[in-house]
Amino acid sequence: GSLGTIIRDFGVSIIPDTKAPIVAVIDTGVQNMDPLRPIIKNYNYDLTSTAATWDESGHGTQVAGIIALGEDFFKSSEGTEFTAKAYITPIKVLSGNEGNFSYKLLSEKIIEAH
Repeated sequence: GSLGTIIRDFGVSIIPDTKAPIVAVIDTGVQNMDPLRPIIKNYNYDLTSTAATWDESGHGTQVAGIIALGEDFFKSSEGTEFTAKAYITPIKVLSGNEGNFSYKLLSEKIIEAH
């Protein structure tokens, strides 16, 4: 942004599909922002004591976008509206780009999410 702030924008909108599966993104969190907001199933599975919908690095958010948009996004040169290929449940295991996490706690969160 003009004031040095980071602006994350997909430049598209995602329409939820009630028949879409729920996919867990085990990563740095998934930012609660448009266009992902309508498809995030916010169960707040978080191993970092921050928030599963706060993504400091942006990596988990990008992964969620790729999952949600599917290959249609990459095949299309036109259009800014896409039907969701999946709902997203963030499971945040890292805060930032590196760190450690407990596999035991992660296993528990996966079982809980399921």
